[in-house]
Amino acid sequence: MLSKRPVLVILSLVIAVFLWGYVMGTVDPSSTVKVSNIPVQIENQAELNDRGLAVLYDREFQTSVNIKGKRSLVTQVKRNGIEASVDVSKAKRGDNELVVKFTTPAGVSVDSVSNPEILVKVEDLDSKDVKVKVVFDNEDSDDNMVRPWAIETDPEVVTVMGAKSAVKKVRTARVDADAGDAEADVATIPLGVTAVDESGEAVVGVTCSVETVRASIQKLNVKVVPLKLRAIGYHSGKLKVSGIVGPTSVEVLVAGDAANITSIEGVVDLSNVNGSGVYNQSIDVQLPQNVYMDGELTDKAKVTLTKAD
Repeated sequence: MLSKRPVLVILSLVIAVFLWGYVMGTVDPSSTVKVSNIPVQIENQAELNDRGLAVLYDREFQTSVNIKGKRSLVTQVKRNGIEASVDVSKAKRGDNELVVKFTTPAGVSVDSVSNPEILVKVEDLDSKDVKVKVVFDNEDSDDNMVRPWAIETDPEVVTVMGAKSAVKKVRTARVDADAGDAEADVATIPLGVTAVDESGEAVVGVTCSVETVRASIQKLNVKVVPLKLRAIGYHSGKLKVSGIVGPTSVEVLVAGDAANITSIEGVVDLSNVNGSGVYNQSIDVQLPQNVYMDGELTDKAKVTLTKAD
């Protein structure tokens, strides 16, 4: 009798596995599972915008839900996700607790929701124009004498629109380009545009007036040339420049015949000063055709004005 015990145990396990497979494959019992971190879509924003309002995307809109149905269907929904949305067409300025609507496939239903509403903040709709800035990825850091550059973009300025506090954060409309696409000759390519803040991070919930920008890009030579400073705008009959000190050179990018450039002029405007003294003024670099600067010259010129003889 004892010799038969292991056989009975093995036989019981085989029968149990068979019955479980039968239940799972044929009966397919009902099951309830929790689905977390479901993205909530914001619907009918156009109607909200028509009333001069906009959603502030100051957080990720997510929710969780318990769903029930046949195990095979529930497992598939949990794996592929579930749709959730809120309607903001009738939202008001300020905080809005909006009911989340769930969409499930046939055979699956919502069993329970721990938080049936989510907080959506609404502000006044605002807009402003910002410059387009092309940012190159995958630059060759070993070659300091050649650099990819955007000769021009079309358009040069785009309008961004969204919640007032979000629009306020936007500094530029960034266009990401691959440095490998820049060649010796100009190439014009369409690129996606993103509204970004001063640190270059995308501002969520802000839309641009165009989805793509046509950027004309080219590889340009890097050159350091002398910078000749010249003061203008002061009363030459009463005052004279007795000294002007500032940066003596500037790094530029050049194309074509501009590679032969020998110097660049920097104009210092003194029209806002009234008398003799020492003034620290911004420098307006006069760039000839086919000569470009990567950014603005932040160094200032120190100008000394004295009474004319």
